[in-house]
Amino acid sequence: MVTTMNGKGQDLVRLGVSMGGGGFVATLNGKGQEFVTLGVTTGGEGTVTTLNGKGQKLVMLAVATGGGGTIRTKDGKGQDLVRIGVATDGMGLVRAYDPTGRYGFGELAPRN
Repeated sequence: MVTTMNGKGQDLVRLGVSMGGGGFVATLNGKGQEFVTLGVTTGGEGTVTTLNGKGQKLVMLAVATGGGGTIRTKDGKGQDLVRIGVATDGMGLVRAYDPTGRYGFGELAPRN
């Protein structure tokens, strides 16, 4: 792993790679908490995640090598707000959640 640090010796950016070819990049604040992470697996799948100042996930984007993928947004408590996804067969899904995290709306889109 390779890191860049501020004048106080705190990590600001971390870069890592595995022997198989997977890797990640993470940016951090002055408290050592991640803000954005980018990752890729040895199989070519990837993720992008943004986090709040408490380290809780806010937005996650993921993609699979076969063409499927998802987007998830969360509130500051880690509860889902919206999920959007597509499968490799062309099927899609949109879900919205109420403030308590309960599933409130959904739509399944058939492939064309």
